[in-house]
Amino acid sequence: MSPALLAIAETLAFIENKMRRKIGILIILISLSSCILRHADGGIDLGNKFYLSVDGKSTTICFNTADEGQSKSGIVLMEPRVVNYDFNNTFIVAKTIDLFDKKSRFYIVDKSMNENALYEYSKSRSSLDSITFFQKLKELGIDLDLYKYPIGSN
Repeated sequence: MSPALLAIAETLAFIENKMRRKIGILIILISLSSCILRHADGGIDLGNKFYLSVDGKSTTICFNTADEGQSKSGIVLMEPRVVNYDFNNTFIVAKTIDLFDKKSRFYIVDKSMNENALYEYSKSRSSLDSITFFQKLKELGIDLDLYKYPIGSN
């Protein structure tokens, strides 16, 4: 085989390997960004099938959709990384710091929402700014201390 043909074959093999790598990374990113999460049995129980999933930097609040006795499998309700939260029988409040843009976001989760409503909530990622968040707490009469349970360093 001539050196020119060999060089072309090597170049094509190199391009093919790069494409495979890019497709593999794309598949991983798509699966990681899914709203559905299957998680180990760890985490902090927040009542009514809600739990705080603590998994390194991706600490988040989820709703467990698994049957009793199965590993937790659920709906991720907010962007990682929860840094503060509190809860009662009716609501969960949380502050997150985005892993990429480092912006603070605030959430109020009504625990009375059904599974379909929670799934829609998770897709919308309806976070609040701090002023709207504290106004909404007052408006809804939610007596929770956002800074009751800090996680790691803020």
